[in-house]
Amino acid sequence: MRSNAPHDGRRLDAPAQDVVPLLGVHVVRWHEADGARKEVRVETGRGIDAVMLTEADTVATALRELAQGEEARVGVGERTFLVLVRQGIAFGHKLAVTDIRSGDEIRKYGEVIGRATQDIPSGTHAHVHNVESLRGRGDLEAARKTNAV
Repeated sequence: MRSNAPHDGRRLDAPAQDVVPLLGVHVVRWHEADGARKEVRVETGRGIDAVMLTEADTVATALRELAQGEEARVGVGERTFLVLVRQGIAFGHKLAVTDIRSGDEIRKYGEVIGRATQDIPSGTHAHVHNVESLRGRGDLEAARKTNAV
Protein backbone atom coordinates (compact mmCIF):
# COMPACT_ATOMS: atom_id res chain seq x y z
CA MET A 1 0.00 0.00 0.00
CA ARG A 2 1.84 3.08 -1.17
CA SER A 3 -0.65 5.40 0.61
CA ASN A 4 1.31 5.18 3.84
CA ALA A 5 4.60 6.25 2.27
CA PRO A 6 5.91 9.57 3.61
CA HIS A 7 4.98 12.60 1.50
CA ASP A 8 7.54 15.08 2.81
CA GLY A 9 10.69 14.19 0.89
CA ARG A 10 11.57 11.02 2.78
CA ARG A 11 12.14 7.83 0.81
CA LEU A 12 11.06 4.37 1.94
CA ASP A 13 13.64 1.61 1.62
CA ALA A 14 11.14 -1.27 1.66
CA PRO A 15 8.90 -2.18 -1.30
CA ALA A 16 5.32 -0.96 -0.99
CA GLN A 17 3.90 -4.46 -0.42
CA ASP A 18 6.05 -4.80 2.72
CA VAL A 19 4.70 -1.69 4.42
CA VAL A 20 1.65 -3.30 6.09
CA PRO A 21 2.33 -6.93 7.06
CA LEU A 22 -0.22 -9.25 8.64
CA LEU A 23 2.13 -11.45 10.71
CA GLY A 24 5.57 -11.25 12.26
CA VAL A 25 7.88 -8.36 13.05
CA HIS A 26 8.09 -5.75 10.37
CA VAL A 27 10.58 -2.94 10.07
CA VAL A 28 9.62 0.26 8.25
CA ARG A 29 12.71 2.17 7.12
CA TRP A 30 13.02 5.54 5.46
CA HIS A 31 15.53 8.29 4.78
CA GLU A 32 14.89 11.81 6.04
CA ALA A 33 15.52 14.72 3.67
CA ASP A 34 18.82 15.40 5.50
CA GLY A 35 19.99 11.84 4.75
CA ALA A 36 19.47 10.46 8.25
CA ARG A 37 18.11 6.93 8.29
CA LYS A 38 15.12 6.18 10.54
CA GLU A 39 13.64 2.84 11.47
CA VAL A 40 10.52 1.74 13.35
CA ARG A 41 9.84 -1.86 14.37
CA VAL A 42 6.20 -2.92 14.31
CA GLU A 43 5.28 -6.18 16.08
CA THR A 44 2.32 -7.76 14.32
CA GLY A 45 2.70 -11.37 15.46
CA ARG A 46 0.72 -11.04 18.70
CA GLY A 47 -2.66 -10.70 17.10
CA ILE A 48 -2.98 -6.94 16.79
CA ASP A 49 -5.89 -5.68 14.73
CA ALA A 50 -4.65 -2.16 13.94
CA VAL A 51 -1.28 -0.42 13.98
CA MET A 52 0.07 3.03 14.84
CA LEU A 53 3.71 4.03 14.38
CA THR A 54 3.91 6.74 17.04
CA GLU A 55 2.21 7.49 20.35
CA ALA A 56 1.25 10.91 18.93
CA ASP A 57 -0.99 9.33 16.27
CA THR A 58 -4.73 9.89 16.66
CA VAL A 59 -5.71 7.15 14.20
CA ALA A 60 -4.58 3.57 13.60
CA THR A 61 -4.64 1.57 10.36
CA ALA A 62 -6.88 -1.52 10.42
CA LEU A 63 -4.95 -4.69 9.53
CA ARG A 64 -8.19 -6.54 8.92
CA GLU A 65 -11.89 -5.72 8.71
CA LEU A 66 -13.08 -4.59 12.16
CA ALA A 67 -16.68 -5.24 13.20
CA GLN A 68 -18.82 -2.88 15.25
CA GLY A 69 -18.89 -3.92 18.92
CA GLU A 70 -15.56 -5.77 19.03
CA GLU A 71 -12.48 -4.64 20.92
CA ALA A 72 -9.59 -4.04 18.55
CA ARG A 73 -6.01 -4.55 19.78
CA VAL A 74 -3.96 -1.60 18.59
CA GLY A 75 -0.17 -1.92 18.49
CA VAL A 76 2.27 0.95 18.76
CA GLY A 77 5.92 0.07 19.29
CA GLU A 78 6.09 -2.54 22.07
CA ARG A 79 2.73 -1.52 23.56
CA THR A 80 -0.80 -2.68 22.75
CA PHE A 81 -4.11 -1.28 23.94
CA LEU A 82 -7.80 -1.94 23.29
CA VAL A 83 -10.23 0.31 21.44
CA LEU A 84 -13.96 -0.45 21.32
CA VAL A 85 -14.97 -0.43 17.63
CA ARG A 86 -18.15 1.69 17.43
CA GLN A 87 -18.49 1.46 13.65
CA GLY A 88 -17.31 -1.12 11.11
CA ILE A 89 -13.85 -0.32 9.71
CA ALA A 90 -12.61 -1.77 6.40
CA PHE A 91 -9.12 -3.28 6.05
CA GLY A 92 -6.56 -0.51 5.53
CA HIS A 93 -8.88 2.25 6.73
CA LYS A 94 -8.35 4.55 9.71
CA LEU A 95 -9.74 3.91 13.20
CA ALA A 96 -9.87 6.85 15.63
CA VAL A 97 -8.04 5.76 18.79
CA THR A 98 -9.04 8.81 20.80
CA ASP A 99 -11.90 11.29 20.68
CA ILE A 100 -11.03 13.85 17.99
CA ARG A 101 -12.82 17.20 18.07
CA SER A 102 -13.88 19.12 14.98
CA GLY A 103 -10.92 21.23 13.81
CA ASP A 104 -8.28 19.00 15.47
CA GLU A 105 -5.34 17.71 13.45
CA ILE A 106 -5.42 14.05 12.40
CA ARG A 107 -2.06 12.30 12.91
CA LYS A 108 -1.08 9.06 11.18
CA TYR A 109 2.46 7.60 11.10
CA GLY A 110 3.60 10.64 13.09
CA GLU A 111 2.50 13.08 10.40
CA VAL A 112 -0.44 15.48 10.21
CA ILE A 113 -2.58 14.12 7.38
CA GLY A 114 -5.63 16.35 7.76
CA ARG A 115 -8.10 18.12 10.00
CA ALA A 116 -11.37 16.79 11.44
CA THR A 117 -14.43 18.42 9.84
CA GLN A 118 -16.67 17.09 12.62
CA ASP A 119 -16.22 15.32 15.94
CA ILE A 120 -14.81 11.81 15.45
CA PRO A 121 -15.41 9.61 18.52
CA SER A 122 -12.87 6.98 19.50
CA GLY A 123 -13.56 3.68 17.74
CA THR A 124 -15.13 5.21 14.62
CA HIS A 125 -14.06 5.55 11.00
CA ALA A 126 -11.84 8.51 10.09
CA HIS A 127 -12.10 9.04 6.34
CA VAL A 128 -13.03 11.60 3.66
CA HIS A 129 -16.50 12.12 5.15
CA ASN A 130 -15.04 13.61 8.36
CA VAL A 131 -11.40 14.46 7.53
CA GLU A 132 -10.25 17.36 5.37
CA SER A 133 -6.88 16.88 3.68
CA LEU A 134 -4.29 19.58 4.23
CA ARG A 135 -1.89 18.35 1.54
CA GLY A 136 -1.75 19.64 -2.01
CA ARG A 137 -4.26 22.41 -1.33
CA GLY A 138 -3.42 25.44 -3.43
CA ASP A 139 -6.03 27.52 -1.59
CA LEU A 140 -4.21 27.05 1.74
CA GLU A 141 -0.84 27.98 0.21
CA ALA A 142 -2.35 31.08 -1.41
CA ALA A 143 -3.90 32.11 1.92
CA ARG A 144 -0.54 31.68 3.70
CA LYS A 145 1.19 33.87 1.12
CA THR A 146 -1.55 36.51 1.29
CA ASN A 147 -1.44 36.65 5.09
CA ALA A 148 2.37 36.68 5.14
CA VAL A 149 2.58 39.89 3.12
